[in-house]
Amino acid sequence: MGRIYRRPGVRRDLIAHYCYLAENAGEAVADEFLSRVEASFNDLLEQPKIGAPLTLRPTELAGLRKWPVKDFDNVLIFYLPHPMACPSCESCMLRGTGGACWGSSHSVNRTISSVIPI
Repeated sequence: MGRIYRRPGVRRDLIAHYCYLAENAGEAVADEFLSRVEASFNDLLEQPKIGAPLTLRPTELAGLRKWPVKDFDNVLIFYLPHPMACPSCESCMLRGTGGACWGSSHSVNRTISSVIPI
């Protein structure tokens, strides 16, 4: 399976939101939040295109997607899916992806840009 790369700000965002939830809703809710974040990250690994694509002007942000954290819909994960070349995958070649494989059975990396409450 693929891997998730978390940018440095992600840890900061998660800690800040965990602390907020622990203080305002209790530690059980904060612990559940972290559990749901990990489950959401795993969903993105399995299905990289489930997040809604964003149309942004800066070209360096092309391909950015967003996905809500399970049961915490006011918290969004912003991420960039990175397909890895898969020249031996016949189904990818048949779909005309030019060797870029988005299948869940292949190694595909995700970069989690940030996790922020909205």
